[in-house]
Amino acid sequence: IVMAVKVAGEQYESITGQLFEIGRQLRQPNGYPFNPAKLKDFLQLAIEGKFDVPSNSVVMPEQIVLSVDYGQTLEQMIAAGHYDWKNDNITAKKFPVVGNGVEQFEFKVFHFNRNTASQDNVDAIKADDPSNPWEPAKIEHLLSFGEKYPEEQRKYPIVALGSVAEVSGRRRVPFLSRGGRLRSLDLGWWDNDWNGDCRFLVVRKLSSAPQA
Repeated sequence: IVMAVKVAGEQYESITGQLFEIGRQLRQPNGYPFNPAKLKDFLQLAIEGKFDVPSNSVVMPEQIVLSVDYGQTLEQMIAAGHYDWKNDNITAKKFPVVGNGVEQFEFKVFHFNRNTASQDNVDAIKADDPSNPWEPAKIEHLLSFGEKYPEEQRKYPIVALGSVAEVSGRRRVPFLSRGGRLRSLDLGWWDNDWNGDCRFLVVRKLSSAPQA
């Protein structure tokens, strides 16, 4: 239980001054000089009293380029992400990783901000840029993303609709989520709707990365 603390005097003036400065920046005629979406996320964390986000967490850039090493096994990819919990149905037999060498991909996170169905999301993803189409991420892309940006899944679930396996007679897809402060690698139901806070990871291939 967190006890309420009365804020007054110099501390009150300092905090309200910081809030006023944020407001001033938002009202600038030339626009806000930083990323307003990230500001919104940080402010929401502050409102909820979540001040324990690691200071050394990696900030996700506007353009995300990551590599997938197909020389690794699925188990090695999972281990590299240091997840606190993994669904036992996520196995190489159910979710095979197919590829050769090291491949580079451009990544993007789609957010529809409403309840959505899996196939509708796949159709929207592929239609977003017909000249250079995106594809729903597969499990190897999800694991590469989770390793590089481990704090993102604490903010919202991140789904990879490109890997689908039958588990107990129903189609399942991998996603990253959290349980409290724990990072989880879990499976969701393809046929169930996804709620509005879910994000959907997509990729498009850039090139083969040079071998070390």
